[in-house]
Amino acid sequence: MKLFPFVGALILSATPVHASKTPEELTKPCVASEETQIACESIGTMYAAIMTLTVLCGLREEGVLPPNSWPGILAAPTSIDKDYEKVMWNYGVKSVLEDYPTCPIKPVR
Repeated sequence: MKLFPFVGALILSATPVHASKTPEELTKPCVASEETQIACESIGTMYAAIMTLTVLCGLREEGVLPPNSWPGILAAPTSIDKDYEKVMWNYGVKSVLEDYPTCPIKPVR
């Protein structure tokens, strides 16, 4: 009777374990070439826009942020100077406006 749990435990202990990748391993492909670096930066810019603006627009919709705070908070970032970053930021803005159509955010020019 004790043999059955022992065999089950033995099988489970023999299962291979895959370690999680490190941040260095995950970001290594991003520096493989200029094209992959641009792709990684672009995706990061898009998701940064979506996450940040979704939170701010949600807080505005709930009345947590006063309307007069918008010009400073949602002003287009001045640190975006590369064309591909502008394209991806604007894509993020467009995505957020689908969920919050009255949110006073503007694309980067």
